Amino acid sequence: MKSESAAIYSSLATDPNLGALVELYVAEMSERTAELVDLIEDRNWSRLHAAARHVKGSSCSYGFDRVTDVASRLEEKLKSDCSEDVIERHAMELVRTCRCLRARPRQANLT
Repeated sequence: MKSESAAIYSSLATDPNLGALVELYVAEMSERTAELVDLIEDRNWSRLHAAARHVKGSSCSYGFDRVTDVASRLEEKLKSDCSEDVIERHAMELVRTCRCLRARPRQANLT
């Protein structure tokens, strides 16, 4: 089992045109994960579905393919006739995954 603290980096982090946008996306992710947690706690599955779809699309745009995959699986569970426990488990997997996002690896101090 992978550590929850394993960093997930954007495939676009070194793109000179998108790097700053990736950093902003990562900076705003804590707000998105807080919203996901609230929706899970409230068991508001319809709003959770919309939030998962948004995270799926935006994470793909910012080079976080792993998040896209996890959000897609949650979206499928929300569309199917799964139990709330299964939905909650997949939703929390998305939250844990989103909490691992980093814009780029830290550069070693070369001085």
